[in-house]
Amino acid sequence: MAGSHYKGLPSSQIWKESIKAFEIEPRQLDIIWGKDRRYWNINPNKREVELLQVCWLEVSKSIPFSAFKGKEGTYKVEFSVKMRPDAFGWNASPVYFMTKVGRAGGYRWFKCSLAGQSVDKEVVVPDNCVFEINRSQTSQEDVVIFGICNGSSFITYTFF
Repeated sequence: MAGSHYKGLPSSQIWKESIKAFEIEPRQLDIIWGKDRRYWNINPNKREVELLQVCWLEVSKSIPFSAFKGKEGTYKVEFSVKMRPDAFGWNASPVYFMTKVGRAGGYRWFKCSLAGQSVDKEVVVPDNCVFEINRSQTSQEDVVIFGICNGSSFITYTFF
């Protein structure tokens, strides 16, 4: 149901020279079922997006290699999340983080448990989701794709 999916806002200024990193706001992510208010709260006046309840979680972003401006090296993908007091379902199902470099590259998956996270405290996850940019193995037309998914539980939290 394509009409229920949220296409992230354009992200033209995502490289932050001051911190030597890309910074992507949650509203710039592509969110499956993101337009369905039963599952997501995406307020255009706020920076964060809120997952209310879902059986299928899939959030992703593609960044063209041109955005890396020739910066070869190792990059780390992190998501800032905060559990609401009424969050449930995290003990039964891990979350998977994914990266893919280039059209010909394979997907790399990183498993992370969010069970036992403090309520109302922002945490950065995961600690091991890294990918390498090597210009000799990719073309300028390629993209880097990253995301987060969980396919089997009801969960509630906020991305910051």
